[in-house]
Amino acid sequence: MVRTAIPALGSYLRALRFERGWTQIDTASHADISQTLVSQLETGERSLTYAAAAALERAFGLLRGHLDPYVEAYPRDVGGGDGI
Repeated sequence: MVRTAIPALGSYLRALRFERGWTQIDTASHADISQTLVSQLETGERSLTYAAAAALERAFGLLRGHLDPYVEAYPRDVGGGDGI
């Protein structure tokens, strides 16, 4: 499977962050996720979950579901685990 959405997601998240003048630490704080996850998403080392998408949408003031196209190719989170 080709994961073309992952590099596009990283660029998009980085652009959203830069528009606000935020560091990865700022983004993590606003989204209540780890800075490591922000970095991994931006570099394509980790795929986006629905839980992380929702957290980032809240942080960036995006409509719920805005980032869903970036996770469509992956299974929806189902109970348990940190999901983020």
